[in-house]
Amino acid sequence: MLTSRQVDTVERVSLMLSDVMVIIVTIYRTYGIVKASRAINLRSTISTELLNAGTSILEMHHILLNTC
Repeated sequence: MLTSRQVDTVERVSLMLSDVMVIIVTIYRTYGIVKASRAINLRSTISTELLNAGTSILEMHHILLNTC
């Protein structure tokens, strides 16, 4: 049986791992966009790309909430 402290530790570790996974996927997806933009000499910062990705996610979330 797990103690309360062990459950708390497992919970925190799983939350940290999920955050790391989000960061890795974001970097992976953003790298392709940045690489393509540099190929056509379009300068774009990582902040711009993250903002665009976040905006798209929020728009999809909004659409899904309004259709259900």
